[in-house]
Amino acid sequence: MWFAACRVAFAVSGRWVPPVRVSGVPVPAAVLGLVRGRPARAQYVATVLDLGGRGWLDVDRARVALPGEPPAESLWEHERYVLRQVAARMAGAGDAPLGAVVPGAADLRREFTGLVRRSAGELGLAGPRWRTRAVPVLLAVTLLVPGSLSLGLVDWGIFEVGGFVALLAASWGIGRGIPRYRITPAGRALAASDAVEPVGDRRTAEAAAELGRAREAETWSARNGRWRRVEVDRTPSPDSPWAAGLGAVVALGVGAGVQWLDHWGARVIGALFLLAGLLGAAETVRGLRRNRVLPRRAEVAGRVVSLWTHDRHAGEHRTVTEYYAAVDEDGVEAAVSYQVGEDFHRRVTTGDSVRLLVDPRRRRLVEVIRHERPE
Repeated sequence: MWFAACRVAFAVSGRWVPPVRVSGVPVPAAVLGLVRGRPARAQYVATVLDLGGRGWLDVDRARVALPGEPPAESLWEHERYVLRQVAARMAGAGDAPLGAVVPGAADLRREFTGLVRRSAGELGLAGPRWRTRAVPVLLAVTLLVPGSLSLGLVDWGIFEVGGFVALLAASWGIGRGIPRYRITPAGRALAASDAVEPVGDRRTAEAAAELGRAREAETWSARNGRWRRVEVDRTPSPDSPWAAGLGAVVALGVGAGVQWLDHWGARVIGALFLLAGLLGAAETVRGLRRNRVLPRRAEVAGRVVSLWTHDRHAGEHRTVTEYYAAVDEDGVEAAVSYQVGEDFHRRVTTGDSVRLLVDPRRRRLVEVIRHERPE
């Protein structure tokens, strides 16, 4: 029954006729990459190369520079986003390596991908899968109700529980509208055509291919006018060692108490609690040793080279978004990351010069002393 309903829903959604593409309007490079299934980073690099071919950027031998006078033509919104990112990431330098002006994957997914999809929708090459949210919700209900009734006929407890959990997960995903996006027939025809994507000169093409293999832990920084690659520690900021110590005491107490029970299953579970307590105690010792070496407060000065977010679980069905910034300091090889506030994350961009008062023990921002944006 559910597969029949799903087939009807897809058939009905396919009747929507998107805007017809106006003949003679060139397809942006990022939109061409979108319909062909290219990742967001490849779409961004293709846009940089396309803007370079049209005179908005100077792209030569894997280096990017801003031209003296841009051409007089209109731009798509995602192309204006790329120009803003290039100008911000160059941080006032005359030119920059191609990799230095490409944002991280999280930034591209958060902003650039949506702009490219909007451009593709305006051209009639892609669009939302569902016209209304009611369709995926009804599909989820159609799956959950008969599925639950069918599982009620199963007399094996563990299979019934596992099947119900899987059914809830599938219904939740379908109810959220997954899949949310689709390529239209016009977009699939364009993807199969012989349209050529911009590649630039040989060295630029090699640099673009290397970007696809680059690690998220690496970024670029312009220290003293010289561009270089730096390592970024993207691990979340550590918690207080006393929190781990409290958890270790509780686990050790439970594990030791269970060992007095005359049942082998309970003793096995108690042994697991003891193991968890020992691991927590070791983490507490490492944290206390780290705190003895590091000061409570310190000032750091340098350029912001990376911004990102991390979702930390804060209970059942609840997550808290943490904001981080990596600062490339003079005399330090690796860029150290600090947990910052949402306002700082929103106001500051990569390439900005900052002077911060931080807590090195927990890698957290305490106060912004100075913030400057290069001209």
